[in-house]
Amino acid sequence: MSRSRRLRPGLTLTAAFAALAAAGACASGPETPGRDGARAPAAPWRYDVTLEPDGRLSVVATFPADSSTELGVDRAVEPFVDRVARAAGPEGDPRWEPVPRRNGRWILADDDRPRRVRFTVDLASLAGTSDPRAITSAAARGDDEGWAWLAPPSTWLLRPLGGPPGAPVTLAVRTPPGTAFVSGVAPHPGDPGARRFDADAIGRLSFTALGAMTVRQIELGGGAVTIAILPGERRMTDDEIVAWVEGGLRALVAFYGRLPVGHAAVIVDPGAPDGLIARARGGEGASVYLPIGSRSTLASLADDWTLVHELVHLACPEVDRRHHWLEEGLATYVEPIARVLAGDLEVEDHWRDLIEGLPQGLPEAGDRGLDRTATWGRTYWGGALFCLLADVEIRERTGNAKGLRDALRAVIDEGGSIASFWRMEQLLRVADDGAGTDVLRGLWERTRHDPHPVDLDELFARLGVRLDRGRVVFDDDAPLAAIRRAMTATE
Repeated sequence: MSRSRRLRPGLTLTAAFAALAAAGACASGPETPGRDGARAPAAPWRYDVTLEPDGRLSVVATFPADSSTELGVDRAVEPFVDRVARAAGPEGDPRWEPVPRRNGRWILADDDRPRRVRFTVDLASLAGTSDPRAITSAAARGDDEGWAWLAPPSTWLLRPLGGPPGAPVTLAVRTPPGTAFVSGVAPHPGDPGARRFDADAIGRLSFTALGAMTVRQIELGGGAVTIAILPGERRMTDDEIVAWVEGGLRALVAFYGRLPVGHAAVIVDPGAPDGLIARARGGEGASVYLPIGSRSTLASLADDWTLVHELVHLACPEVDRRHHWLEEGLATYVEPIARVLAGDLEVEDHWRDLIEGLPQGLPEAGDRGLDRTATWGRTYWGGALFCLLADVEIRERTGNAKGLRDALRAVIDEGGSIASFWRMEQLLRVADDGAGTDVLRGLWERTRHDPHPVDLDELFARLGVRLDRGRVVFDDDAPLAAIRRAMTATE
C-alpha cells in the first residue's frame, strides 16, 4: 500500500460494522438502589450459547425476576430470531412455552416463574441476506474449509428492553470441534470459557467471530493477544499473517512501553470484499478488525500504516463523540512514530507525511474549533496537529525531558484504554500529570471552540525540517532541532 494512502485515513466506514458505531459511557458498576437508598448489586444475567454445525446459534438465557418482560434484538435481526420459548417450570422441567411476539418484541408473562428463555439465531441466513439493514449486523466469510461469522453480540443476544441498569452478564459459548469463538472481551479469570461484562455494554461490545478460523495466541508487552484468521482465499500463510500482526504490536509496545491492555483480539479478514476498512472497538474489551484482501502479501503490507493506526486506538479511552478528533488524531500522529521506533519506517518518511498531511488539518472558513467541526480533515489531521503542538510545547516546558509519549503512557498506567470510557477532562488531567505540565488542558481550551490557526511553515522551520524537491532535509542548527530528534528517539 502506498504511503500516500495516509493522506486520507478512514475516509469511509465499512457497511458491515456501521451499526457498531453507537457511542456511550461504560457503566461504572452493576448496582441498583436498595430500599434504604444504598446501592445494591443488580441481579445477574446469563447466556449459554452453542454454535450449531449449520451456522445456527442455540441460546438459553436466564434473566432476573425484576427485568423487563419485553425482549428484543437489533431491528434488522428480528426476522432471524426463532423458536423463542420460556421455561414452564424450574430448571430440569422439560416443558417450554412459546413466547408471543408483538411489534418486533417478544413479551413474557409478568409472573413469578423463572425467566429462563431459549431461542435460536440463524446466522447463516442473516449473513447471506440481501437486506442491507441485516448486513450491518452480521457478515460471513467462507471457503471449502468452513465458514466463520462476524457477528457482534448485539446481533444474537435477545435481551430485556429496560429494567435495572448495570446487570452483570456472563456469556458462555460452545463451538463444535474445529471451530472457535473469539472476542475482544477477555476470558474471565475464574472461568476461562466465559466472558463477563455489563449489560449496558451489550450494544457496543468488541468485535466477535464464531466458526472455522485459525486462532493463535501470542504474549508480548505484558499482555495477551488472540489473533483470529478468518477463512477465505488468500496468498499469505497463517505464519505470515501472525508475523505481520506481531510486528504491529511490537511497534505499539515500542511507543507505549507495554501493551496498553491485558487482552485484545485481532480479527484478520483475508477474504474481505472491497470497501471494508479496518476498525478498532472497545466496549468492555479491546479488538481490531483487519480486512487485508485476498491478494495481499507480506511484502505488500510492509509499508501499510493501517494496522498500527488501529492498534494505537487500543491505548486511548473512549471519549464523548464531540472529542472523536482526539482519538483519531492520536492514532494518526502516534502510528508513524511507533513504526520509526520499531525500525519499520524511516524518520524522513514520518516527517514527509506530517509536512504533506498536516495542512489538511488546518481550520477553514466557518471552522468552530475541534470540538465543533467534525470534518474529515479536522478530525484526523487536525487532531494530529493538536498532538504535534502538544508534543513540542511539553518538550519546551520540560527542557526536552518529557514529551507526549510520557503523557500517553501515564493514561494507560491509570487504566485508560479503549475498554473504558473517560471524560475529556479526566483524560487530559492524567496525561498532563504524566508529563508534569498543564499543556494538554491549556491547548484544548485554546482549540476546542476556536479555529486556532497555525503557521506550519514557521513551525517546521523552528523544528528544522523541510521538503526540497520531494526530499526531506533536516537543519540541526534550528532552534527546536533537538526536540525534533527526541520525538523519534529510542529510549
